[in-house]
Amino acid sequence: MQIKQENKSFGPKELAPQGTQCARLIHILDLGTQETEFQGQKKNRRQVRLTWELVDSRMQDDRTFIIGKTYNASLYKSSLLDLIESMTGKPIEFEQDGSYNMKQLLNLPCMVTVVHTTKADKTYADVGSVSPVPTIKGKKIDVEEATNHLLNFGLDEFDQDTYDMIPEWVQKIIEKSPEYRALKESDLPF
Repeated sequence: MQIKQENKSFGPKELAPQGTQCARLIHILDLGTQETEFQGQKKNRRQVRLTWELVDSRMQDDRTFIIGKTYNASLYKSSLLDLIESMTGKPIEFEQDGSYNMKQLLNLPCMVTVVHTTKADKTYADVGSVSPVPTIKGKKIDVEEATNHLLNFGLDEFDQDTYDMIPEWVQKIIEKSPEYRALKESDLPF
């Protein structure tokens, strides 16, 4: 008897529609330190993956579209700093020790502009920009609640239950990090 593996990713991927849409930030995922390459130079950088649910856009099977982007986990003249300030509509407010708690952004309503880019004959939906929800006549527009789980995951405060809810392809990225390998070698139960 032969059984074919059911894998919905083999077919053409349904792309989130282009344009600006209502969204909520649903995942803040610490990817640990990853090797990156920019203009031929390899560097190790701590990274974070942010994922938004496009709450008003539905796929053919009625699930909402989800779109994400990976950023270097730096708030010094960085695209992550620009994103946070753009998404909240105000300058970032650091703690006294110079840190910023990303968790306060979880479930934040915002507007995400989706752009389609083509690479090697494949078209992808990418995050073009993120902005605050507009105000009309002194009132912010209402944004639907997210239907997906809200996840805030950090390798510095490892939580197995949260980790188990992270998509498998993202877990594989996290598992490449030295921070994850160090946790695995420690006494933490996996």
